[in-house]
Amino acid sequence: MIGLGGVVPPTTVQINPEADSFVQSYYGTTNYGSLTYFGAGVTQAPNKVRAFLRFDLTSIPAGKTISDAKLYMSVWSIWGTVADQRKYDLHFVSDDTWGELTITSNNQPTRGAALISATQISTTGWKNYSITTQVKTEYEGDGKISLCWDDNPENTAKYEGFYAYSKDHPTSTNWPYLEVTYS
Repeated sequence: MIGLGGVVPPTTVQINPEADSFVQSYYGTTNYGSLTYFGAGVTQAPNKVRAFLRFDLTSIPAGKTISDAKLYMSVWSIWGTVADQRKYDLHFVSDDTWGELTITSNNQPTRGAALISATQISTTGWKNYSITTQVKTEYEGDGKISLCWDDNPENTAKYEGFYAYSKDHPTSTNWPYLEVTYS
């Protein structure tokens, strides 16, 4: 549809993850990919919990220009006792080959640069994070983007974290997603 002045309005799509899971350092060979949630933080200190999400961007037609991309997730649980320590980094993960039903703490991919640094997650509900630059890069590259939530700073002495609904939750309106606007 052509808008006023012959300009095509931008298109906005929601892309659900093709994979999401979490890992726990205390349980190096355990996989959590079939659970209805994922989480990040520290439990049973010093048990590190990291969440991984992967999105397939190939549903966006080739040659488009991405103007905005946000990660949305529905946080349903917060744990811990010190609210000002509930800070997390969202990292880019260059290795997209990890499997939802095979990722463990022992075989997790290496985290790259923090796309979002020291963001506070201290309440439940929907959260969104702008990651436009990295989504553009991955759209123009291999067409997939992997992400990892981790606590900031990495401090195994604290007890804090969050759980968010995964794509395996029975109610699809709770699933995490990327909202991407392109033209």
